[in-house]
Amino acid sequence: IIHTKAILRSMPTEYETISEKPDITIDGIKIEGEIFRPKDSSENKKYPGIILVHGFGGSYKMQPYQFAQFYAKNGFISYTITIPQQDRNSVINEANRINQIIDEFKKLNYVDTKQLFLYGESQGGFDVSNVASGRNDIKNLILF
Repeated sequence: IIHTKAILRSMPTEYETISEKPDITIDGIKIEGEIFRPKDSSENKKYPGIILVHGFGGSYKMQPYQFAQFYAKNGFISYTITIPQQDRNSVINEANRINQIIDEFKKLNYVDTKQLFLYGESQGGFDVSNVASGRNDIKNLILF
């Protein structure tokens, strides 16, 4: 959080944002979530990306939802997701699903894939730490 506050202090603008519910299906399972982004984001204007993961038993509409909006207003493409219930029986399944979601997120033409962040709270914090340890494309973690 300290790192993020330092980044945001240097940003002079509060961006006008839009939201969308992407139609992402992986292995036949629809991923519930919502993307918030600066309105001017496009293939020609990319922003850093952040995926927000809730705690055990939660959903994308819980605490990460508020932070997703905050990050978008401050120049991030933020994607708050719900880990499918069937993946919650194993940390390996959760990690695999988050890895798949990151790969789908990186395909969005307005995400700067060189600036990817993961946010996780509680069980979600464990999950994103686990995932980031096996990837080389995650710039930083925000853990709650």
